[in-house]
Amino acid sequence: MQISEADVQALTKANEVSPSGWTLIDLAEARAAFPQGLIETDFLQAMSLTPHQFAQARDAGLFERVDGVSWNVWAAQDLIDDLLIGAEPIYVAMHDWCSLGEASVRLGMTFPEIISNIRSGKLARVGRYLQRSGFASVLVNLGHVGQEGEAISLDAFAYSQGLPPSELLSFVRRNGLSCQQMRGPRGGSQLRMNAPDREAFHERFIRFRTLCVTARLGWSELQVLLDTDRIQPAGGSKRIYSRAEVSHLLS
Repeated sequence: MQISEADVQALTKANEVSPSGWTLIDLAEARAAFPQGLIETDFLQAMSLTPHQFAQARDAGLFERVDGVSWNVWAAQDLIDDLLIGAEPIYVAMHDWCSLGEASVRLGMTFPEIISNIRSGKLARVGRYLQRSGFASVLVNLGHVGQEGEAISLDAFAYSQGLPPSELLSFVRRNGLSCQQMRGPRGGSQLRMNAPDREAFHERFIRFRTLCVTARLGWSELQVLLDTDRIQPAGGSKRIYSRAEVSHLLS
C-alpha cells in the first residue's frame, strides 16, 4: 500500500521478475483480497497512527466508518496516496525532513491542519519515506517555512524547491532571473532572493512536484506525459519546467 500501482508495475517490467514468493496484483484485486474495515487498534497499526492523531483526524471527519466498530482502511490509504502525489522519494530522513507528528509540534498545528496544508500546497515540499508505511510514509520539509515574506539566500530557495544550490544558480543566470547581492547574516556578501524575485520565478516556472500536485498525477504518470509531449525541463535544469509549455496540464 506504500507504492503506487503504476510505480510497482514499472519496476516489475524493468526487472522482468517479481520477488520470490510474491505475486503482483492490481489495486482492484488488492481491495477485494484485503479487508476494508479494521477495528481501531488494528487500524492505528496499519495506518501508523498514534491514538492522539487518530482522534484528531476522526473528529475532523478525515476517516470513514465501515460499521459501528470498524474503520475504512482503503479510504485512509486513498488519503495517504493523495498527500503523496508528486512526493520526493526519501530513503533516509535527514536535515529538515520530518514526520507529520513532528511537523504538528514544530508548527503548533493539529494533525488535520498539517494534512490540510499539504493538500492546499502551503506545505509545498513533501517526501515519500520509503522506510515506512501508512501516514509515517509522509514527510514534509520545514527548512524554510515562515520565510515567505523575507529575502532569503539563493541556497535556501534552492532547497525549498528541492534543487541543489549550484543547479538553481546556473538556472537563474541562464534565464536572466533576478537575485540580489546583499550582506549575509554573518557578514560578507550573499546572493538572496526577495519576495518579488521569487514571485517572478513562480510566474514563469513550475517545479516537477508542484506540477504533479496540480495535474493530480504521480511522478511516473507525469513523466510519461511529458515524454510523450516531448517537453523538456527549462533552461538546462533537471526538474523545473516552463509554465507556458505545461499550461495544458495546469488548467
